[in-house]
Amino acid sequence: MLIAGLITAFAVAWRQFAAIPLLVIGQPRTVGLLQRDQEEPFFRNLAATTGLPLKITYVTTDTFGLKDTHQLDALRDGRIDIASLRFMQNIAKEASLERIDLPGRIPDFNKARQVVRAYSPTVDRHLQQAFGAKLLGIWSFGPQVMVCRESIRRLTDIQGRKVRVASPGLAQLINAVGGIPAILSFEDTQAALAQGIVDCAVTSAASASYAGWTRFSQYYYPLAFQFGFNGYAMSLKRWHSLSADEQQRLGDAFQARADSKSVPVSLAGAVSMG
Repeated sequence: MLIAGLITAFAVAWRQFAAIPLLVIGQPRTVGLLQRDQEEPFFRNLAATTGLPLKITYVTTDTFGLKDTHQLDALRDGRIDIASLRFMQNIAKEASLERIDLPGRIPDFNKARQVVRAYSPTVDRHLQQAFGAKLLGIWSFGPQVMVCRESIRRLTDIQGRKVRVASPGLAQLINAVGGIPAILSFEDTQAALAQGIVDCAVTSAASASYAGWTRFSQYYYPLAFQFGFNGYAMSLKRWHSLSADEQQRLGDAFQARADSKSVPVSLAGAVSMG
């Protein structure tokens, strides 16, 4: 009995010693079903998926109290191990996150996959050099379309109208066709539409629907301005602490997640103009 007890105690202690603790900062709760029904279950099941002794603490960025514009700093400083990296929100600190999604250059998912395959090594290199972060995969919210309070039938109809955008690159495009770009956070946009501070706003169809933008914007212009890329990045120091086999298993799991992730594209309550 004593020997059996010692063996059990040793096994428990070994499992604790071998565990790989990871602090993961996910998407904010405001993104809705993608965070709740896709991302969080992925991390909850990651140990079983990889067969690794992962001990994951998953917290949404808003719950953790970390501004999404500070994700790269938190990875570099070692405050977190993995971030569900919001590209648009971090382009001021890393330009390659914007260059992968230049406005008007990606019309559909096939082109988006081609761009990701070609350019993700560049993003990975820049993240490693500047922030000590390893890119594990890239995924998309889907085509970034425009919702409006009033009907528009062609792009030039936005002349003189205020349009919410998330990036300086898209602001330049809107300005070039006569619109008035307003860079606003996702969280502030519903109120801006409701109060008439902006006339139109650009995001994915799924995000606009879930966030309630369509309550105040009954029309949308079905042109893919961008593709809303995001990714998963891991502290390079934490990555290098893993064995080659552990890196392979973890990398494969994130790549499968990026390859299979899809977002339902619908605009409940909105009316198409085209």
